[in-house]
Amino acid sequence: MKSPIGDMGKVLYFDKPFSKKLSIFVKKFIYADMRKGKLQGKQDIYRSKRYIEYKKRYMVGKEKGTKIKPYEGVSVRSNRTESVNMLLTGQLIDGLEYDSNTKTTITVTYQDKDRGKIKGNENMGRDVRTLNKGNVGRVKQEIVKKFNQGITKHLKKNITINVGL
Repeated sequence: MKSPIGDMGKVLYFDKPFSKKLSIFVKKFIYADMRKGKLQGKQDIYRSKRYIEYKKRYMVGKEKGTKIKPYEGVSVRSNRTESVNMLLTGQLIDGLEYDSNTKTTITVTYQDKDRGKIKGNENMGRDVRTLNKGNVGRVKQEIVKKFNQGITKHLKKNITINVGL
């Protein structure tokens, strides 16, 4: 039996191009929160005064006037210390990319090399693996917009309705 909604079933799933587009939105939303120093709506402070001093100086030590060992040869993008922003080198957010999708899910992932950094910050209550409520709403709006476009497109086609006895 032919589906009564025809090709409409194809409208209600995430195809790869849409999933990739949505993953870009997710990355932008997380990055915007990081720049504000709000990790999923929560603001946090640095707990190490030593780290704050290094970050203010772009990870350059006072003694030698050169970058401390883990940051030698690494570009430091953010020296803001008024709140945690996870943007010191920018490598964490740069590594967040589209990974996969199913008909109803989209997965974006950080690079495996950042696992320790992410877990360590999560242990301190800082989360960069979810969206804040406002951004969840914005993602939902994009999904609804896509579905509405698909529905409108398919409703322009002839629809056959059979009434049987």
